[in-house]
Amino acid sequence: MTALERIRYRQKMRKIRNIKRAIILSFLSLILIGGLALTLNVINSDAQDKNVKNTYKYFTSITVEYGDTLYTLAEENIKGHDIEINAYIEEVMHINHLQDEQIQSGQSLIIPYYSEELKGI
Repeated sequence: MTALERIRYRQKMRKIRNIKRAIILSFLSLILIGGLALTLNVINSDAQDKNVKNTYKYFTSITVEYGDTLYTLAEENIKGHDIEINAYIEEVMHINHLQDEQIQSGQSLIIPYYSEELKGI
């Protein structure tokens, strides 16, 4: 091998090493950026969760009074909570084995209600 061939070979090997270094550094940078993004996302979601109040679901028995409807009962018991009225009414119907939304004065129903207070522990 001549001196010129050796120089070219070394230059070629140096280029290959530089390319390998660049690929490895790029890969490590991507991993680092991904890890930082994930960490920031977790920190951000933890901060948001601390602002959310826990809502606990309880059940109680009531006696239907004259003029009560499932809709008015739903409005009273989900006030201030992020619950859909139709979902609440369907749940009350399911719990009490009601075939339709008709309820009568004097009838006993089990209904869910929501509170931010943890009870019974």
